[in-house]
Amino acid sequence: MKLYRLIFLAILALAWVLPASAANKESEIIQRLQLQLKDGGIPGLIEGIRKERWGAPFIPSQWHVDNVALPESKATQAQARVFGKQLAEALATMAPKLRETASHDDLYRTTTDLLDLADWIATTEGYGNMLLEARLLDLASVEVARLVSDLTFDQAKCNGLTARFNANRFNAEIRRRVLNREVGVEMFPSSSNAQDTLDHVWASGFGLRLEAKKPEYREERLRNPSHYINVIETPEIKANLGFFEDASVIPKPGTLLNIWDVKLHNRFITGAFIPQNIKKVHALAEFRNVVGWFPEKPVFSAEQIRIRDQEIADAAKRGLKIVPFEAAFHSLREAAFDQAWRPTVARSPGMSVDEWNQRLNLSAPAWQAYEEVQRGDFLDHDTAETKLHTKPSQTKKEKGSGNMKAGKRGPCC
Repeated sequence: MKLYRLIFLAILALAWVLPASAANKESEIIQRLQLQLKDGGIPGLIEGIRKERWGAPFIPSQWHVDNVALPESKATQAQARVFGKQLAEALATMAPKLRETASHDDLYRTTTDLLDLADWIATTEGYGNMLLEARLLDLASVEVARLVSDLTFDQAKCNGLTARFNANRFNAEIRRRVLNREVGVEMFPSSSNAQDTLDHVWASGFGLRLEAKKPEYREERLRNPSHYINVIETPEIKANLGFFEDASVIPKPGTLLNIWDVKLHNRFITGAFIPQNIKKVHALAEFRNVVGWFPEKPVFSAEQIRIRDQEIADAAKRGLKIVPFEAAFHSLREAAFDQAWRPTVARSPGMSVDEWNQRLNLSAPAWQAYEEVQRGDFLDHDTAETKLHTKPSQTKKEKGSGNMKAGKRGPCC
């Protein structure tokens, strides 16, 4: 009996030692990451990660640390959040310097480093990990857009960089797993349509939280069930209604640093944190691959111009107004992009109408990206957000400029 008691005590001691040992090891790695970042900045951090092969720490939200984390994990997770914020600060410092980089080699090297760091931070799925991954990709997109826009830069290298902006990095299934880890239970079940699951569970939990505060809402729903969604009432949802209450006030500008400690889990439902620049970079790169150059203005043959002018004149006699093809766009360059792109698009077998239309209209985001690069306005989200909330308000003249001219597209389109 005494032997069994000793064995039991040994097992119990081991059960306490193992988690503590793992936490200590992760804490030590985080400390080394912080030191690398402090002493060497982003380049030093990347060098240390490549040399030492450190794994990315799990970086949860502050809400998770306060409400879900186990006692033996709280300190390490809080430490990981400090490291995440320090990394966000370093990226904020780095952002304006990136736009000063001029040479192809420097741009390519810096962009590769940012993408490598994004890949590394994403190896561990977490709330903070995903926000940092998005921030890194957003910064890298600015440099990639500059490289793609420069026809003297190697196209194969452009394609290699663009391919790393994989749309599946932030797919609904990954976000589902991150959210489940955040709440500490399998609240968002696996399904064939992860996005529908995210939407449905969040809407249900949000509604149940309101009903808990105001019971009359629940009475109304039960009286008229056809007026409401089919509310899911699982034990996991009902036990975690506080999870469905995000911050009501979001700091401005909404930079990663400003929202780091703010609870914004709904953004992981909708994917609102995913950088919009990713789509523009892909469109710009695809346009260059297919068309081969970036046209400045539309080109028409003498016969096309003659036909166009004749049709405009004939329409005028009937009291109709047909504007020239290029007048339907913001600029001659946008019209030129559309003119160069559309003849290249063929509807593939099995392609849906939506897919075909998206392909047909790819020249619009490609032109937008190219235009912004030429003006020096292709910016990462945080820089654009800061600029938006610090610049003086627009004048009426500025607000009215740049409106698309209305009118029916004429021939030659």
